[in-house]
Amino acid sequence: MIQSNIRVPGSYNEVDASGANNRLPLYRQPLVIIAPRIKTPAAWVLTTVTALGAKVKPTAGNDDGHYYICVVAGTTGSTEPTWPGASGSVTDGTATWRELCNASEIVAVHTPTSVFSPDDGARFAGAGSIAHRMVRAALRQYRRAEVSIITVDDDDTGICATSTLTFSGTADGQGFIIGRIGNEKFTYTWEDTATAAEIAIGIDAIIAALHDLPATSSVATSVLTLRAKNAGVPGMELGKYDTDSANYKPEITIYGNGITVVITGFASGANNADITDALTAATAGAYKLVAVPYKDADNVAALRAYLLSVSDEVNCQGARAWLGTTATMAIAITLAGLNDERMHVAFVNKCRFVSFEVAAAAAVMHAQTGHPALPLNTMQMVDCDAPDIADRLEFSEINNLLLNGVTPFNADGYNAVRIVRSITTYLASSSGSPDDTYLDTTVIACLDYLRLAIKTGHALAYSQSVLRENHINGEPSFVVTPGDVRSFNIAICKKVERYGAVQQVDALVERFETVRDENVPGRVNSDIPVEVVQGLHILANTIRLTTTI
Repeated sequence: MIQSNIRVPGSYNEVDASGANNRLPLYRQPLVIIAPRIKTPAAWVLTTVTALGAKVKPTAGNDDGHYYICVVAGTTGSTEPTWPGASGSVTDGTATWRELCNASEIVAVHTPTSVFSPDDGARFAGAGSIAHRMVRAALRQYRRAEVSIITVDDDDTGICATSTLTFSGTADGQGFIIGRIGNEKFTYTWEDTATAAEIAIGIDAIIAALHDLPATSSVATSVLTLRAKNAGVPGMELGKYDTDSANYKPEITIYGNGITVVITGFASGANNADITDALTAATAGAYKLVAVPYKDADNVAALRAYLLSVSDEVNCQGARAWLGTTATMAIAITLAGLNDERMHVAFVNKCRFVSFEVAAAAAVMHAQTGHPALPLNTMQMVDCDAPDIADRLEFSEINNLLLNGVTPFNADGYNAVRIVRSITTYLASSSGSPDDTYLDTTVIACLDYLRLAIKTGHALAYSQSVLRENHINGEPSFVVTPGDVRSFNIAICKKVERYGAVQQVDALVERFETVRDENVPGRVNSDIPVEVVQGLHILANTIRLTTTI
């Protein structure tokens, strides 16, 4: 405003842009992945007993930017070894170290970091870490997504899950093996008369070169041990779920004679990291979508508290979160028993795509639509493998999942895994009565968008205003009445209606109210009735056989 006390002659001009930006806000859906990185290990120490799976970094004077993992237990030597760098191993006394990951660019925990490619996940969190794998799943699903990571460290008491593959026999002629760890496939070929031990050693060498794998390997005689790179329960999900043993197993298919293998599924992963501090760090990020690998009660409770906080009437962030599972329907339904309109459980029955990768891909799919009201029906989860024919869901199973708050995915006739319908875990009102108000995730997405539009519009229109009950002639332009605010609210809702997120504004216009608060000076209270647009999901047709004769 040009001041009224200017006495110097001249022409004074200001620009008022307050009426220039009356457009709706962009529909942005940035995703944050909260997951463990490769934790910084202790520095190497001489003449120290070292267990299988122990991790180490070179001492300060010999640091080559890599972390190493013990693949042969023993005692370290009296002199620090010459570290081999990428894809290398080194003998150290009676122990052997193998390169775990390039750690030169790993970011600090609890630090929001934007990622723009799957490789960024490896750089900033360590190759094969859960954070890396979730970033890869998200950005392969939707390359243009806005994705950030906030990493955590494995708990100090965390235990890495392990699985064993015990080979036996001697090859009778040439043959080969196709193996899978999660959704990663590898092939090993052997010559005539290869022994079980030679085959185990050969597979170990192949796995050592696959840096993106979420597990490392070591071999003793003919037993190959796989070890999750991150501690905790998610490491027990690196494979295809086996109903008989109730755990996840790597897969080995042998094409040849004389060699057999016994596989034990991933087990003993325990003591998840705590994501509370990472969630605190996410508060300022305005993230709309959240994906986490942990499904334990404490972390889920912390996640729900975060969603409630950033989505309240003060912050109006409107965040939603995804968990994933590839186990059984019963496990998925139990997991979905949250009754929360901002929580989602994505389920693919017995696929090889790891559960935490499913969570990341499912979350970012909600940014792909580009519109809050568009349902995701039939959208493909691009990196997910198709479950075996026997494991694909029947109609009644899918319907049962949808009745229990689970978002199901299923394979089509072309082996593409597609979302059936994206729903929240909200099933009942606070009184316990069945309630489908927030069934589809598009409902809360549309409400969040409308709230953002109103909040943004109010900030632009009324940041420097005064409140008066009625207008009078000659008053300045910054005077606002409750009726002005009511009209403004109606106008915003009509814009959002034209955008396609709400409907029936004209039919509800008489119910819009804005009044001055009797007890709080400078405050108006508005009632804004809306009806959101619903996705078209079910077409019920009756074909009536008739005749014109």
